[in-house]
Amino acid sequence: MRSTIICLWLPAHRNDMVADLRRLVDKVIADGLPFEQFKTQFAELATQYNWAFNGGLNWRARIIYDTNLYASYNRGRLTQQLALKTVYALLAIPSPR
Repeated sequence: MRSTIICLWLPAHRNDMVADLRRLVDKVIADGLPFEQFKTQFAELATQYNWAFNGGLNWRARIIYDTNLYASYNRGRLTQQLALKTVYALLAIPSPR
C-alpha cells in the first residue's frame, strides 16, 4: 500500500516538488540507486525548485536517502514477521516471545 502526502498549506509548486522527491525516493527503493546518483538527482531537483534547505547538500541528501531506505527495509521486515505470525497460528505452534 502506498500513501500519498499532499501538503495543502503549501503553494502548488511545493506540492510538485514533494511529488517529484517522492518519485525519486521510489526509484531509489525500486532500482537500488546508489547514494551518489541519488545525491546528483536530488541536487538537480533542489535547484529546479529553488529549494534553500538547511544544512549542506551531502547532509540533507544523506538524511533523506537513509531515512527512506531504512523505513522501506523495516516495512519489509514487519511484513515478513506478520506473515510468520500467521504461519505459527496455522501450525498451532506458540510464537516465540
